Amino acid sequence: MMPTNENIELLIARYISGDCSAEEQEQLEAWASLSAENREKIATEKKLWDLLLQSSNVISVDLQKEWKYLSSKTIKINEHTFFITSKMAKTIMRYAAIIIVFISIGIISYRISFNNTNKEIASTIHPESINLPDGSVVTLNSHSSLKYKTALDKHTTRNVCLTGSAYFKVTKRPSQPFKIEINGHIVEVLGTSFYIETENGQTSVIVETGKVAVYNDNDSNKVYLLPGEKALCVNKSTIINKSTNYDENYLAWKTHCLKFQDKKLPKVIEEINKAYKSNIVLKSNEYNECRITVIFENQSLESVLNVLQSTLDLEIKQTPVSIEIDGDGC
Repeated sequence: MMPTNENIELLIARYISGDCSAEEQEQLEAWASLSAENREKIATEKKLWDLLLQSSNVISVDLQKEWKYLSSKTIKINEHTFFITSKMAKTIMRYAAIIIVFISIGIISYRISFNNTNKEIASTIHPESINLPDGSVVTLNSHSSLKYKTALDKHTTRNVCLTGSAYFKVTKRPSQPFKIEINGHIVEVLGTSFYIETENGQTSVIVETGKVAVYNDNDSNKVYLLPGEKALCVNKSTIINKSTNYDENYLAWKTHCLKFQDKKLPKVIEEINKAYKSNIVLKSNEYNECRITVIFENQSLESVLNVLQSTLDLEIKQTPVSIEIDGDGC
């Protein structure tokens, strides 16, 4: 028989307290199989109870000791005296244990909900580093934001919401998957490092270490990525394209390390602008076919421009709104 909404809380409490019969356990398992939400409810209340057992602020009750004490007592009601048998005492203490479970879960739930407010951190023109409650570290690219719960580490699933672009280094917790929601897609990991970027109506995910799953918010078309692989998602679409990542400079905005191997100058300028949030403009088409091989290791924009100028004989002019590159070509 399927449990009703009225007695499911009691059934869960009996299960958590270890007082569930085989028949009741079958009922609970049948109810849990109906939906992921039901399973989440059981898992959450079990986790709350486990937290309770670890808490030093919870009143400890020795039920065995109380049962022995109660079974040797008599009670008097309306001038009538009753002797409490062992069976009666055991039944009383059984329900007392369930009541304790209810009260304790309520206390812990209140503590967690009280501290479980939403928090949002946004970056401006500079990257912003965030240390999450579970130990994970997120570095937001410029003009990006991250929403998360302040009690993120207390949930069975660590859910965050990203707008823009960010690099994630997620603390490994096999029992608590880490999920990022972005533009109708979900990126799920257990413990790894990867980059998510939204640009021109598309979201890309590049994995540095570990394993990542990318899928739509309806859990369809799941794609798994390993280090060096990339997923490209069209926003509000079910299409997810998987490929090898050939962009060595995808984290240049964070590291300011750029590598170019026989790259055309327009592409080099594009990636420098992206990394340094600059506005370098090629005024002459004479440089479109110029190629360069160079490595920049955490250098200032001024230093980068000096290298380009001396290597390709560029004319560089600073204006109030941009940096202009002109000349006769290479």
